[in-house]
Amino acid sequence: MKKYSRRISTPFDSTLVKAFHGAIEQGDLDEVRAQLAAQPRLANTKEVKTGVTSLMKSSVAPNAIALMTLLRQQGANLATRDATRRTVLLYACTCGAEPATVDLLWSWSSLRPSPDLRWTHCDSNHDGAMVLAVRSRNVALLHHLWSIVPISAQSNASNHSLKQLKAAISTNDEDFIIEVMSNPLIQQAVKDEDEFEYEYWVDDWSSSDANTHDIKITVACCIKNAIDANLRRVVDLFERINPGYTHATLFYYCHTMQPCESAEWSDFTSRYVWESSQDIVRPALLVQRQWLPGLVPLGHHIASYLMPLMAQVYKRAQIRINDFEISDDGGSSYDGFYSYSEDGGYSS
Repeated sequence: MKKYSRRISTPFDSTLVKAFHGAIEQGDLDEVRAQLAAQPRLANTKEVKTGVTSLMKSSVAPNAIALMTLLRQQGANLATRDATRRTVLLYACTCGAEPATVDLLWSWSSLRPSPDLRWTHCDSNHDGAMVLAVRSRNVALLHHLWSIVPISAQSNASNHSLKQLKAAISTNDEDFIIEVMSNPLIQQAVKDEDEFEYEYWVDDWSSSDANTHDIKITVACCIKNAIDANLRRVVDLFERINPGYTHATLFYYCHTMQPCESAEWSDFTSRYVWESSQDIVRPALLVQRQWLPGLVPLGHHIASYLMPLMAQVYKRAQIRINDFEISDDGGSSYDGFYSYSEDGGYSS
């Protein structure tokens, strides 16, 4: 019987791979071409620890387009993922690649009967291309993705508007966050007081025994993160998009998680107390506005007397943000751990 033997490729020496990747990072097209001519299989090499491939490195290197094309000509694989499950497209977005680079990767994938790359792909943290692009803070790339990625993919769990918003706020860059919040889908999520929940794998995502827990992101959590980072202009923008919800969140957070001694946040919480009291005090205020001698002080006193208890205002704010306790990690849980007593104090 004839025996068939399978050819097994010998792994490259780590020094050789490091030198090749170094040439890619420097954008040295001639050196990369020379090394590929001698060892074509270098096109599919990856770092041992990170799993980052030659093609991934080329996507954010000088002469990126030429390097990527050269590697693809030698068979560089689009589908390979690194240690954090990033494809070359996700890696490029993570590192803030140029829009032309992303377009080239997408065009290659689109030519295949079964595309290797999808906008809904995510890394091991369940973040998609758009969330990773937000973290890169490359405004040009982000605007480009907003224009080319289908709405269905932008609404996918990996790219959800609230995940983009939360990622933007984590940069603490007010100008950039405001730019991100100019996106119509993100503004609509704030107006709609949207909520987004997804399952997170703590251990190996592919294991049936993996530990999982649900992560919930709400607009209230994003506002809370902006308060924590003292991003006043960002909170102002939240207020312009959805004033009532922003005031309720500020009031609830400031009176639950931390006392708001800062005058700027006190202004916001005072607005919510006022908004919560409008239906009750409006008749009394009408008296005050008649400008009749002796009735202006009377209207003021009646309005003050009719103001609701702080416990009532607190409860209204809690209901407005759907009764979810705002947690320290930017997510939400169902169990509140503070209650407001009638005398204005808090108990755990």
